[in-house]
Amino acid sequence: MCLSDTTRPPNEGEVDGREYHFVRSREQMERDIQNQLFVEAGQYNDNLYGTSIQAVRDIAETVCDICCTGLAYLTTGEGTLFCAHRLHGTSLEDVRDES
Repeated sequence: MCLSDTTRPPNEGEVDGREYHFVRSREQMERDIQNQLFVEAGQYNDNLYGTSIQAVRDIAETVCDICCTGLAYLTTGEGTLFCAHRLHGTSLEDVRDES
């Protein structure tokens, strides 16, 4: 699962990197959004939330690791989420070259 970034402070018991990536500076997150480092971002209750490109890359690399036997289906109790074809690259650059 991609962890979202947020400018809100952690609630009691929340751990940075487990529930969210807690960003220390709203200004930094705004700059990162302007620099297109997020695939999506928005505001809720005066706090910013968003999914960074890096978070998506981290998941993509994990998916690449599990797709080592041809086709892999990632499922939940609600059915198939997606089917991924085996990727021969060892990095995202290699994967991009195959597409």
